[in-house]
Formats: sequence, C-alpha cells, structure tokens
Amino acid sequence: MIVSLTPDLIIHQSGNQRLKNNAKSVGIQTLSVDMGNLREIYETIETLGAKLNCQDHADKLIQRLNEGIAFYQERLKGLPKREVLLLLGDSSDPARDLYAAGPGTFLNELLNLSGGSNILRDSPARYPKLSKEYIIKKSPEIIIEAGPKSNLSQKEIDLRVQEWNRFPTIKAVQNKEIHFIGADYILIPGPRLLKIIERFSKAIHPDLFGPQNKKTNYQKTRSP
Repeated sequence: MIVSLTPDLIIHQSGNQRLKNNAKSVGIQTLSVDMGNLREIYETIETLGAKLNCQDHADKLIQRLNEGIAFYQERLKGLPKREVLLLLGDSSDPARDLYAAGPGTFLNELLNLSGGSNILRDSPARYPKLSKEYIIKKSPEIIIEAGPKSNLSQKEIDLRVQEWNRFPTIKAVQNKEIHFIGADYILIPGPRLLKIIERFSKAIHPDLFGPQNKKTNYQKTRSP
C-alpha cells in the first residue's frame, strides 16, 4: 500500500525488512530509524532534520524537549520516587494477564522523569506480560493504564475501578490511585514527549501538578 503511493522517501522503524525490500524493488529510497528510548528518539530527530533539510527545526525541537525535561526535573527535585505500574492496553478484567512497560523503553524513562519508579525496572523483558498474582505481590502505589483503549467515560472508569477493587491488598487500590490516560500519543515515541511527562506527572504527583495548581506544567509556563 505504501509503496503504491510512490513516495520519494519512506521513513520506517527498524525491523520492517519486507517494506524495505519492496521499496528497493521499485527504486524508492528508505530510511530506517530506531525510537525505543530517549537517546534514539533524539538521534532520529537529528537524522530527520539532516535528511529532510530542516536541521533548524530539528535543533529547536531538541532544545524545547531539553528545556521541558529540565523544568520537570527541577519541579520534582528532592521528592521521593513513587512505585508505579504502567499498563498498556485494556485492563477491563485485571484477573487476566496484562502487558506493561518495562526497562529499556522510552515509557520507562518518562516515568522516571515524572517522579515515578517503575516496579518492573528489573524485568528481563521490555514489555512483560503480568499476572494478577505478580501485581498483588509487587503492590504498586500507583497504577496507570495508558493508550487509546483507556479513553473512557466516567461510567467505564467506575466499572474498571470496581474490577480492581477485587484485589484490596494492592496499595494503588487502597489509596484510590488508579489512573486512566486515554490518549494515542502516550504510546508513540516522538515530539510529544513533554505531553506524556505532563500526564504522568499529574498522576504520580497530583499535589504538585494537579488542576488546583496553576502553571505547573511546561506547556503553561511557556504561554503568554
């Protein structure tokens, strides 16, 4: 489908050898990029800036990302890290196995920058599958469910929280610290990293970044 559009250049994440071969067979240039962690995301921005003759825009984006990350680091300086479980996908029945973000991922890095500590930081898998028994044993302070399927109405949120209430020994359940972030960009590595940090920070440190506080995220501090 993509090749049939005959673009001048196809940019894709590494590992898609079939796409690369199909493009090569019809003379279309490809550019493979890695975006699994923050270092690779920054390198990809620089690479695209050079390849697409928009280095100035790439440099400004990197500067903005660095300034935003520094803003959150300063706001969170000295605060204790909170134990967080970041679930990916639908947890409508937490009795089933669930997938989560582990170490070596950009989501894990963003959790750390948001004042959290991933309970899966020592996992051998980047995106491990978890059982309810494992979650009960680890008992995270905060559970965040993120992704498009977490874009829920209040009624749907209440139903999911009721499901989690079946496991009352989990700290996040006891303290009513189960959060749902239903935005597609949460799972996409790219220029909207600061928006992800903002959403994570509000869930992990609502006393500091909650709606009762004005100009507590980087986007607002840059507004006139």
